Amino acid sequence: MRSSLYGPRGRHAPTPVGDGVWRLPVLVERNTPPVVNVYALACADRVVLVDAGWDEVSLRTLRSGLAALGAGLDAVEGVLLTHAHPDHAGLAQALQQQTGCWVAAHRAEWGAFEDGGSGENRGGARPLGMLDRLGAPASTAQALEAKFGGIPLLPRPVLTPLDDGQAAPTRGRRIQAVRTPGHSPGHLCFLDETGALFAGDHLLPGLRPRLYLDGDTPRQGADDEGADEEGPDPVGDYLASLDRTQPLSGSLLPGHGEPVADAAALHERARAHYTGRGEQILAALPTDRPVSAWKVADRVRQTERPGSHHSQAAHYLAAVEAYAFLRHWQRLGRVEMRETVGEPPRWRVAPGAPHRTGALQQA
Repeated sequence: MRSSLYGPRGRHAPTPVGDGVWRLPVLVERNTPPVVNVYALACADRVVLVDAGWDEVSLRTLRSGLAALGAGLDAVEGVLLTHAHPDHAGLAQALQQQTGCWVAAHRAEWGAFEDGGSGENRGGARPLGMLDRLGAPASTAQALEAKFGGIPLLPRPVLTPLDDGQAAPTRGRRIQAVRTPGHSPGHLCFLDETGALFAGDHLLPGLRPRLYLDGDTPRQGADDEGADEEGPDPVGDYLASLDRTQPLSGSLLPGHGEPVADAAALHERARAHYTGRGEQILAALPTDRPVSAWKVADRVRQTERPGSHHSQAAHYLAAVEAYAFLRHWQRLGRVEMRETVGEPPRWRVAPGAPHRTGALQQA
């Protein structure tokens, strides 16, 4: 692969970001943000990609980016997936079919891929399961469908398992997988031999990654090293992942946005954001009559912006976040959950627990 760039110098042109590493901004028109960073790594005489993009639009911009480096799709030997969200992994099967490349991901992400069918749309199946737990109005399902459409199962490539601490199957280049659950249950960062950390959506400049749905593609059961009898804890997972990556990262190469030179500061900003959000949600809880996560999200919004109104889709996302924090606070003994058959879980501050606390802890 040629080390010099040529061709168009537009904002989607590839740029070198390290020794034998290029950032290829790939369009994903159905996504926000509409560009995902695919990284091309020189490995012996071939190319390994970190993430892939989504669809035909992604494929065209990926092909153009590789061409600007003097390489074609036939140079791609493998794809390292940070996680199995469509903007990062939707193109993986098509790349494998066209090039014969391997595709590696953590097993906790495999549930996002279909089992060999058509990749048919699952509609609102996954959000609908959450709506009951949130205490959302019945009309929310229709609002979500109108806003987001269905949630597709991704076309499934032949997947190579990649576990925490394992060396990636890259020739001539040492890359270690680092499991960083939070944004997704099996999210992986990749530590390059140069010290750069390919961060996927674990840390993003100017954005805060949404945490995975409680129960969404869960931790793969008892044989998974992160399995927990109490069930998933996206907040605790993410805080622990920040602890893991903060000492590792010199330069940080995110899945969206520009490379980050001061990775330590980005870690601290992310930790401060989630700590503050957890405090807001705890402060919004009543001490007497318990309320649903949907109502907690409304109380937080009214505290932040009195008199404002959310769309139902935006309120759904806020309530999902509130639910994750409430579950985390419950694990720490700060929040009490009450369940009644046929009703959503309801929450209040645990008796004897302070209404506020100085720090959001890991469970």
